[in-house]
Amino acid sequence: ESAFDPSYARTLAGHTRFEDLSAEYFQDTAVPGVWASLDRPLLASAPTNRGAPRGPVRRLVEILDRDGPQNLILVDSLTDLLVRPGIDPMEILTFLKGLRRQAKQWGGLVYLLLTRGVAPPSTELAVVDSVDGVLSFRWSTSPTLAQRRRALLVEKFLPVLARIPEERQGRFVL
Repeated sequence: ESAFDPSYARTLAGHTRFEDLSAEYFQDTAVPGVWASLDRPLLASAPTNRGAPRGPVRRLVEILDRDGPQNLILVDSLTDLLVRPGIDPMEILTFLKGLRRQAKQWGGLVYLLLTRGVAPPSTELAVVDSVDGVLSFRWSTSPTLAQRRRALLVEKFLPVLARIPEERQGRFVL
């Protein structure tokens, strides 16, 4: 038996679209084009014409411009863009500052996945400074518990945290 009503999965599948940026990501690398391309986009029924080559950040901006308004967007992953040769981290930080502003006008929500410890600490701090919210998932252990627990830590969440008393802020065990 499912924990969720089956209609939730159908609704989500009917409103979910995946965009593959592999061609743009690998375009100027040693990875052959056939390795980086799909016969058809994920969850799509027909091939799309990508047009002239462009970098992954520019392609991401085009997708966000098209699909951002009134939508939830998940970018997997910001880490890949920050550590990719040929992409200046400052370009990513400028993109994030513009995205932060634009997402508010769209009435949309954008989640960006960033693996901690991969980019230089100064870059990670600049990313945190460039977004409205930071949610961290961490494993926690206790000498009294036999198993590890995953905890959600709300590190930054503007303007919500400013309105919540400090004693009510904290960790959430998942």
